[in-house]
Amino acid sequence: MPTLVLDYDYDYEQFYPGQPRQMFDKLTSPKDYLKLTAATGAQLHCSPMAPQQHCEVVFDWPQETLPGR
Repeated sequence: MPTLVLDYDYDYEQFYPGQPRQMFDKLTSPKDYLKLTAATGAQLHCSPMAPQQHCEVVFDWPQETLPGR
């Protein structure tokens, strides 16, 4: 199953540094990795300061990736 791994600035540094990338690297299925950054206002879990950008990524990815769209 294709998998999208999102990584946010300032989300995992304190408790889980590097884990999104580590998980991505271990996946053997088709995969995409996206780092959402403070430069675009999309830092922190689920990008509370940039909901439009977050939703575009989360909802566009399945349409672009999964068959039968």
